[in-house]
Amino acid sequence: NGSLVLEKIYAVSMYAQDATYTHRQNNASTVWTVNHNLGKFPSVSIKFSSSDQVYENVGAFAGVEYIDKNNLIINLAAAESGYAYLN
Repeated sequence: NGSLVLEKIYAVSMYAQDATYTHRQNNASTVWTVNHNLGKFPSVSIKFSSSDQVYENVGAFAGVEYIDKNNLIINLAAAESGYAYLN
């Protein structure tokens, strides 16, 4: 109600959870267009449908092109389907 009581302990949380987004690429493609609406330039991890491994160093095998703070493109050498995890 906006009132503080004398000799009572209060805690204030100042940490907000970081926004994330999971993109599902259903059709195998060399270009994944991702509209994430996160309002930032997120880090990108990928999991291909053909593998159980999550690739965190996307720059090692794919190019991430940031269009703006809400959209990006992932360019792959070979057509793949799977998931892109943005943080």
